[in-house]
Amino acid sequence: YLDLARTKRLPCQTVADRGSLAASVTDLQDPRTQRELLQGRVDTMVAQIGMRLASAGKDRARQALLLNRSQHELIEASKAHAELMQWDAFTEALDAVPDGDTKRVLVWLRDLFALGLLEPRPVGGIPAQIHVLGRPVGALPILVQLLRTLQSLGGLGHGR
Repeated sequence: YLDLARTKRLPCQTVADRGSLAASVTDLQDPRTQRELLQGRVDTMVAQIGMRLASAGKDRARQALLLNRSQHELIEASKAHAELMQWDAFTEALDAVPDGDTKRVLVWLRDLFALGLLEPRPVGGIPAQIHVLGRPVGALPILVQLLRTLQSLGGLGHGR
């Protein structure tokens, strides 16, 4: 039984456009927002599969056919759930890392992981890429920030 009242909106619909690209990028770096988007991604995939399977009613032959046709989507939903669990474990482990440059780089790595998961895959045929003020927002600003910091810490050479 699928309770549609409990399904979440698509991940691309859960981040409010605050009218500022910088503010929206900051929102996307918030772990609660990331978790909500990643959980919404899983919930959406599962709900879509559930609705497809429920459409078979009590017709066992149609149920079997729809289940067979849903194998790829079931695997993708399983992968999305495993990725959410990885994100949860990494985020929880960050609590044990002392504040400083190492933690800052690990937080950016977590942000890249989360936003990278949200960007490339369509959810229900709708691009999951997040747009703010008509421009896509994702992992690139965080990656640039990470690379600049690593360079300033001596982690990356200047043309060496």
